[in-house]
Amino acid sequence: SKNLKNKLFGGKLVKNIFIVPLGVNIELFWKIKKDKEFWQKHGIDDNTTILIYIGKLDETRMLENMLKAFQTVLKRWNEKIKLVIVGGDDNDIERLQKESKRLLVDGKVLFLGKTSYVNVPFYLVNADIGLAYIPKNDSYDVQPPQKTFEYLAASLPVVATNTLGNLEILINGMNGIVTSDDYQDFAHGILKLLNNPQLYSAIRNNALNSVTDYDWKKIAETLLTRIYVKCVY
Repeated sequence: SKNLKNKLFGGKLVKNIFIVPLGVNIELFWKIKKDKEFWQKHGIDDNTTILIYIGKLDETRMLENMLKAFQTVLKRWNEKIKLVIVGGDDNDIERLQKESKRLLVDGKVLFLGKTSYVNVPFYLVNADIGLAYIPKNDSYDVQPPQKTFEYLAASLPVVATNTLGNLEILINGMNGIVTSDDYQDFAHGILKLLNNPQLYSAIRNNALNSVTDYDWKKIAETLLTRIYVKCVY
């Protein structure tokens, strides 16, 4: 990303740096239709609102804050709701399971562990809100997060922290809700979507269109064109 390049080279103009942007296989997502019975195999009925987080769960990602945010949401939301977490090693899952028990939200959090990449679209298309909680620090601020691109490709409204990586693709109120990495602010972002059906629908309608330029096929075509022009001229 441009932000990563600027961080690595201190904003200096460096020749022979070619950015290959992060992308997403949009075709993999739009082919899949929402299945009302999808979550029943996990003991969740089709009237439950599904918040989903997908990705690594290591300690540096500070996902305890996401669980705290979910705890706050549960205190203010009376409808059926579930937080589904996909990914992570056994140790990371165990750590977060202990935290969810400490916060008394374990009955509302489902850990599914790792899954094949080809399964990811099914989880996302059948969810209601994608969570892109990423701590805003030196390790993660400039990294473009794959999960955010995939949420949008699945037409999911996104609640995301305001890292430079997330802000490369998200516009607050247009294709997502952007918050700080404070857990209370993140919870407020989730509740803002839950409590405003019109805003939710508008953001869902904008999600896919906002990521079409990041389709892998389009990126590949652009790169090949640039390489061809450079070689010819």
